[in-house]
Amino acid sequence: ADPGLVPSAAALTHPVTAALRRGKHAFAEEILKVLGEAALRSAPGDPSVYAQLLRCRSWQAMFNGDYARCVKLDSDALEHARRAGDQRQAATSRFDIAYDLRMLGDYERAVEFFFEARDEARQLGLDALASTIEHNLSLALHRIGRHREAIDMQHRCVDTAILRGDRIGEAYCRHYM
Repeated sequence: ADPGLVPSAAALTHPVTAALRRGKHAFAEEILKVLGEAALRSAPGDPSVYAQLLRCRSWQAMFNGDYARCVKLDSDALEHARRAGDQRQAATSRFDIAYDLRMLGDYERAVEFFFEARDEARQLGLDALASTIEHNLSLALHRIGRHREAIDMQHRCVDTAILRGDRIGEAYCRHYM
């Protein structure tokens, strides 16, 4: 088979999440079945492929309201990303875990994971990811009573979005204020 025709596992998140957001859960599953299995066949045992597929499975669990399963899947994705040496995916997985914990109401642990993920993202120069993390972190901070810190953080997120010309990001940030 032509290796150029093999799907990249990293590229699966976007079509899977797009399908889920449109309520096309069966199509998301089909994408993972066909393209995910092809990615696994093309790189058997590659932990980065497993990390990406686990992230997609976590999105499916999220859209089914199963955040406890999300924590498990995202934790497994984090472990695979670490094994692959993929620091970007590791930071993203840590962020995903923090988000899951926040959705489960475990705000203290969520705050810890958000700060760790944000610090990793900053160290890697992933400014957009760090800003997204802070946006979500601010709500968790608010939930544990650190209101002033949360509001100040969200104002910084709005300012960052404006500087980037990110009108959608700006709107998301203003929703948390």
